[in-house]
Formats: sequence, structure tokens, C-alpha cells
Amino acid sequence: MKLKECISDEIRNLNKDNISIVSMKIFYLISEKLLEINTNDNFKHSKNKIYNVSAICADNIECLLNGVVKDNLVLIDVNELTDIVYKFVITNLKYL
Repeated sequence: MKLKECISDEIRNLNKDNISIVSMKIFYLISEKLLEINTNDNFKHSKNKIYNVSAICADNIECLLNGVVKDNLVLIDVNELTDIVYKFVITNLKYL
């Protein structure tokens, strides 16, 4: 499954009680994908750097999710929120 689809699946389960859990799951998804890409000779970075970038993404994503979930209601469409989260990931790749 592609990263964006996995992120979308996690966001579909989002509510005010599991924001941190969803953020951590997204952290692991990002880390897993970056480690998979890291096997490419043109993209070799230390695992520490990959985990640091994944953590930055997860922190930013958690802040966003805290802002869009009110009273167990997600204020943005799931697809739109998935796009925003995915763009956070792409934007943070520049730190590698």
C-alpha cells in the first residue's frame, strides 16, 4: 500500500481521544517508507536522520490534527486532511 493511502486509513480513524496515537502511527509509516527508500544508492542517509525527520513530521502533523478535531468532529474532509498531511511529509523531506 502506498504511503498516502496508509495515512488516509489512519486519518479515517481519527477522533479527539486518539490524536497522539494516530500521529505516532503516521510517524512509523513515514519512518518505514523512508527506510525502504534508503536502500537506494542515490538516497543514503543515517537511520538517526530518518527518524529525526519522521519525528518532525509527526510533531507537525499532531499540531495540525489537534487544530482540526473538535468535540470528536473532524472539521476538514478526510481527503483534504490526507493531502495536507502528505504535503507536510513531502515538505519535511528537504531536511534529509
